[in-house]
Amino acid sequence: MSLRAVRDVVVVRILYADKIGEFYIPDKAKQYSGKFTGEVIAIGSEYPDKSLKVGDKILSVRHEGVPVDYRGERLWALKSDYCLGVEDEN
Repeated sequence: MSLRAVRDVVVVRILYADKIGEFYIPDKAKQYSGKFTGEVIAIGSEYPDKSLKVGDKILSVRHEGVPVDYRGERLWALKSDYCLGVEDEN
């Protein structure tokens, strides 16, 4: 069984940063940060940007998505408008 996103929804696994610049982020604060990067787990068939693929790292803002618990893991579901950028591999 696998997770399949619908419509223009992207499901991501949140990747927390350990530090910003020279400052380390405490574990508790990582959960409440306003921005996050995430690894794409699933993409809905109506997602407008066809260049996005599973495994990409994206930038988004936490207050624009919906938390999803799936198989004991906390994931984040976002509408297409809330994916702010894709990390280049270069």
